[in-house]
Amino acid sequence: MPSYINRTENFFALDSFSVKKIGVEKWHKKFYWPFTINFFPELNHVIIMSLLELINNSTTTEKDLLLINYSDFNTGLTIYIHHHLLFKNIYKKNHSPLFEDSLRVKNVHKDLPLNSKIYWDEIINKKKLKQILSRPINNQISFKDRVLFRLNVIQKNIKNNPKAFGNYFKNKRSRILIGERFSNEMLSFNKENLFRLPVEAINISKKPTTENIKKIVDKFFEILHVNTKNKFVNINFNSFKDVIGSNLQLSHDYCKYFEKNLKKYSECKVFANHLSHPLIRSFCIGAKRNKIQTFGFPHGNYIGSQSALWVQLMFFGVVENFVCPNEGSLDLYKKGEKKLRTLINKKTTLVPNKNSKYFKDLYNYSIPKKFNDDKKKKIMFVEVGLSDTAYYWPFYLDLTLKVAKALKNKDFELTLKKRPERLEDSKHIYDNFFDTIITEPFEKVYKNADIFVFFEFGTTTFPVAALSKSPIIGFSHTLNEHWKEYQALINQRCEMIETEFDNKNSITFCKKTLLSKVIKINKPNLSLVKKYYLS
Repeated sequence: MPSYINRTENFFALDSFSVKKIGVEKWHKKFYWPFTINFFPELNHVIIMSLLELINNSTTTEKDLLLINYSDFNTGLTIYIHHHLLFKNIYKKNHSPLFEDSLRVKNVHKDLPLNSKIYWDEIINKKKLKQILSRPINNQISFKDRVLFRLNVIQKNIKNNPKAFGNYFKNKRSRILIGERFSNEMLSFNKENLFRLPVEAINISKKPTTENIKKIVDKFFEILHVNTKNKFVNINFNSFKDVIGSNLQLSHDYCKYFEKNLKKYSECKVFANHLSHPLIRSFCIGAKRNKIQTFGFPHGNYIGSQSALWVQLMFFGVVENFVCPNEGSLDLYKKGEKKLRTLINKKTTLVPNKNSKYFKDLYNYSIPKKFNDDKKKKIMFVEVGLSDTAYYWPFYLDLTLKVAKALKNKDFELTLKKRPERLEDSKHIYDNFFDTIITEPFEKVYKNADIFVFFEFGTTTFPVAALSKSPIIGFSHTLNEHWKEYQALINQRCEMIETEFDNKNSITFCKKTLLSKVIKINKPNLSLVKKYYLS
């Protein structure tokens, strides 16, 4: 670490673990951020537009590789530039950056890396960048793990559909291959003859990056510098280019592998979920090269509400067909498909899933809340995860604490529903701000709440809350990322609190307005769920 870090106590926390070291209350009182919460999406848009410009001027093979690895640019590069600019601002203000120095942190599912440390080690500690903040293909799987994974896949295939497992050994036209795990979306759409291939157990040796791929990467940065008027020319991207080139090369080799090994499945179809993962995207491209029809599926109750280009690239970038969760969501997905098609001329056929009853079942089993003035209202906050890779974590931590303070000791019972996959990040952060903290799945506990507080509407839990018929408190700044039609109905479904930014770029709101809306909560308008979830 630079020597100046020890010259002051004026630390600047770069992750939630450092917030705990400083002290949550102390951090909250002094909170500021060099940019508003809108800065990152604006930067991201320029990067994605530069990527699409490159895709339009590339060969078919080059387009495939760029579409597969879109997240290297979306997540990886946007956060990389964001971190460089963030550190520059911290240094200007003579603050000392503080970040967790242990690479891995225990998680409820597995050990997860504190990924931002990868960038801070390069920016602050001057270490060589070895990977970037996107989800790379893991080609370093041990022989034992490969065997265990394959056995697990066979077991899941037999359990899910013994008939489909039997058909695997017969060349049936109706067989459908799964590039990722079985999902409820897939099973409700067509559960006959689904068969999962153990794609994650494939090891391919890394090859040196070809000169052609290096030229593709260089061309992207030329376009980016032109589109940003050389705003980032002082950042040395050489190590970043090396990693991104290596990822593109690995995807190229996996595509060739899948292209070769999927020939025997030419009469099949492919179902794919988890469409952000480059391994699954490579699988889809390999299938497409064999003229195998690919069908993409959403995940986590998502109905196509977000307008950002990276969302459209994820869903429509590598599949010919996309299965929308229902008829109601079709209009929103059409807007996203059209937006991407006008930029890179790639048509995706949208198919509504007419068999899914998930949303209707949630709605039918929900009972509207009846409020008793003598009873304490149970208000459930739905946490926005404090992942160090998410640019918005400090804004939402600060806002969550503000809202909790505004409602604390006001005859309400405050509950925080934590993100289950980031429990270590938020451990002890909220202890003094809520009456109850729960970690169980939202679907198991949401009926205990009288009112929900949501800080953003892209979460997988929001549709469950919206269909519950219970009141929801929301905040206006988060509407920007959604289509206008969806925004209008969100404003009707939720009690919206207007937000602004203060001189520290903290999100602010009127506490009196919040309190009055919670005390005199209106019966929810359910036009949103009737239009997009129940039709």
